[in-house]
Amino acid sequence: FHASAAAADVQGMFSGFGQSGDTAAENSELNRGRIFATETESLLQSCSPMSPSTVAQQSLLHQSEDPNWTSITPWDPAQTAGPGRPIALESVRFFSEPSQILELTARVLNIAPEKRVMARVTFDNWRHQSDWSLRYCQTLADCHPGGQERFRARLQVPAGAAAFELALSYSADGQVHWDNNAGRNYMYVYKASMGCCISTVACCFCSSAASLCCSACPSCRSSTSTRLMYSLLFLLSTILSCIMLAPGMKTLLAKVPALCDTYKIDTSIGKIDTGVKSGFNCDLVLRIWCGLSEFGATAFFVLMALLTIKVRHSKDIRATLHNGFWFFKLLALILLWVGAFFIPASSDFTTVWMIFGMCGSLLFIIIQLVLLIDFAHCWNERWTEGYEESGSNWYYCGLLFFTVLFYSAAIALTVLLYVYYGANAQCVTNQALISVNLIFCIIASAMSVLPAVQEHQRSGLLQGGLISLYVMYLTWSAVSSSTLPACNPTLTLNNYTRHSPEGSSKHSETSVGVGFELQTWATLAVFIVAVLYSTLRTSAHSSVGRLDMNTRDGMENPILLEPVETNDNSSGQDKEGQTIVNDEEECVTYSYCMLHVMLALASLYVMMTITNWYSPSSNLQTMQTNNAALWIKTVSSWLCLLLYVWTLWAPVVLQDRDFS
Repeated sequence: FHASAAAADVQGMFSGFGQSGDTAAENSELNRGRIFATETESLLQSCSPMSPSTVAQQSLLHQSEDPNWTSITPWDPAQTAGPGRPIALESVRFFSEPSQILELTARVLNIAPEKRVMARVTFDNWRHQSDWSLRYCQTLADCHPGGQERFRARLQVPAGAAAFELALSYSADGQVHWDNNAGRNYMYVYKASMGCCISTVACCFCSSAASLCCSACPSCRSSTSTRLMYSLLFLLSTILSCIMLAPGMKTLLAKVPALCDTYKIDTSIGKIDTGVKSGFNCDLVLRIWCGLSEFGATAFFVLMALLTIKVRHSKDIRATLHNGFWFFKLLALILLWVGAFFIPASSDFTTVWMIFGMCGSLLFIIIQLVLLIDFAHCWNERWTEGYEESGSNWYYCGLLFFTVLFYSAAIALTVLLYVYYGANAQCVTNQALISVNLIFCIIASAMSVLPAVQEHQRSGLLQGGLISLYVMYLTWSAVSSSTLPACNPTLTLNNYTRHSPEGSSKHSETSVGVGFELQTWATLAVFIVAVLYSTLRTSAHSSVGRLDMNTRDGMENPILLEPVETNDNSSGQDKEGQTIVNDEEECVTYSYCMLHVMLALASLYVMMTITNWYSPSSNLQTMQTNNAALWIKTVSSWLCLLLYVWTLWAPVVLQDRDFS
């Protein structure tokens, strides 16, 4: 909302705005004097109202009397909420010329000889805030044994301020009382002609876009909401790539004249072939465009990573770019998508880009494996400590249940792999891969319970079972990529006919691919969830290789305005909607640059997966049938086992290092 000094019909209004609670002492120490240079430069105080001449010179825009309609009533010390509080906002006056001045007036009950009245004010929706002292002005009519007193403050509004919110505190007799409009704060809004409309709409394209989209969601930290927004951009890019390979996309493009086939015109004697054709091979172009759409997403995240290198606190201008301007960032991402489609499909760039994507996706796979292994270790360690400290059998039963579950699932999956993927005599490769990985899993599980390993860490069969199950899943994924129909029961024959460009004759062709079923979408959904988890977990400062089970202390710094010990009887409506808690007031809670790097690597991983690892001749149905994909997944399973075994023996071999 923007205040225009030239507008004559400016109106003010108060409305509630929800904020979280915190102690007054903590907020006072945390937020004192953050907005302005010095209090003496901005705070213009007087114990008497402005004279008529001063009012005329400064152009009084609006005056609001008793905005909360709450009068001071005799104070009951046992009453901690409701209209009987010993402080109330009385009036607000706003002046525009020659400088913007805000005048606040409050009434208090004289319950102690020494008192202090403060106003907590923000001009930028609580990104920054400051406490201001109100000065005694006069004694009012008695309705209390000690009478009532009026306090007033005048402060200079910073240039460009659009609106302000405030709450009042009254410290007397060792207690702090608040008037914060029943927990919603007082929001003073100035509405002015077209300038206000433009600025109001503009805020939806900046940092307020996330709040606008998530207003119906539960409360969360600002750092979490930002990462979710970037995850949505990544998910949008992934969906676009899948649409390129979805069945029927070629049919839609074929309806465009002269795009995939020669253009024909209707005449009185029939259709005449004009010979005009765009030269597009719609099959190949769609598949390459699928990879190039991920090029746009990768370029976007790499650019954001470069712009957010070494961002230490949220006051950095680059932090504002990271946390806001969502409309413009979405527009930039769309432009990169569109621009990628103009790259010639037959150029050498696509070959170089695929090689670059393979390197980036392999790096992402390694990071994903490290996170999985650390997840297993942390899970086992936390539950083991919980059992030893509390003696609760729930921890023991949980460890036993999941250990048996993981090993049972791994054994069942191994049997199914032998039955469906290794029963034929031609499937020597599949039989060898299944047997080798099974032996490796048995050896790794046995190592985890060796006395030498147990002396240095809390290893156990829980993480061994989880790793074994994941390795057998990778084995299933690898043998499912086999191109031999006799060794891959998921392959189906898809017959189709097409018209020859030279005439009306039909040519029957056969292609081998994975049936496009519900399993394909389910696998794709699990894949996206795993990618997002790896990306978000890796970006956190204290979450690299850690599993947070509890909220970190001190991370939430809600803006208050009501002491925690006060029993605020505000209605449930005050708590509706989403509250975004700014947990980056002092410093950032995760690495901005690392978040974008991980999203860029994830985009490369998606590109290589859906294009069949440097084989753009596939579609979404056949994205898993390829020898390159088979060996990539096989090597990934071996690498996972190797990393797990190293985490078991590293504390034994390197005893001078602390692996805790």
